[in-house]
Amino acid sequence: VLGVAVAVYVAIDYYDLIYYAGSYTSLQTVMGAVGLLVILEAARRTTGPQLPLVCIVFLLYGLFGNLAPEIIAHKGNSLASLIGYVFYSTEGIFGIALGVSASFVFLFVVFGAFLDMSGGGMLFIELTSGLVGRVRGGPAKIAVVASCLFGSISGSAVANVVATGTFTIPLMKKIGYEPRFAGAVEATASSGGQFTPPIMGAAAFLIAELLGISYGTVIVT
Repeated sequence: VLGVAVAVYVAIDYYDLIYYAGSYTSLQTVMGAVGLLVILEAARRTTGPQLPLVCIVFLLYGLFGNLAPEIIAHKGNSLASLIGYVFYSTEGIFGIALGVSASFVFLFVVFGAFLDMSGGGMLFIELTSGLVGRVRGGPAKIAVVASCLFGSISGSAVANVVATGTFTIPLMKKIGYEPRFAGAVEATASSGGQFTPPIMGAAAFLIAELLGISYGTVIVT
């Protein structure tokens, strides 16, 4: 509810946020602070505490940089200034990364989820098992090829591990691979799989946006 409220507020008050950029009212500062807290909590729930803690450290540095060692010190920022820059400016939350996610990444994620839920992901695993399952080290080869194929519709290393690893890691352990080696094979294959076209990792979309080139060019190169 808080996240929706902040988003609606930004949509309604966007003219004043642009026109008076750098001189924010108390209400705008409070809404920005609420938005930041919601984002940090969302990050904690989806990725764990590590990423929010890193963000908090840098936010504190931006706020109290005047107290830092001289080599990295700066004059510091007021709370309103910091919140305005991080939450409202195009260099912060509503920047290139979010714009690319809303414009392009979202469409590919929906497409990949639809294909996965319709059985496309399991098709890749079964196809790979039929191709290389009988050769020496077959389960490890299944992990590599299946992760490559599944990565073409997920664009996410984590999703890749969850989808294919639950099948390939037990198989590798069953034929005698050490658990850590089996996990390493799957993790490495899944990390590479996220760069398999047509749905690549979010970094590919950022490259296209920042360099001003087409997504097709990124895929080819």
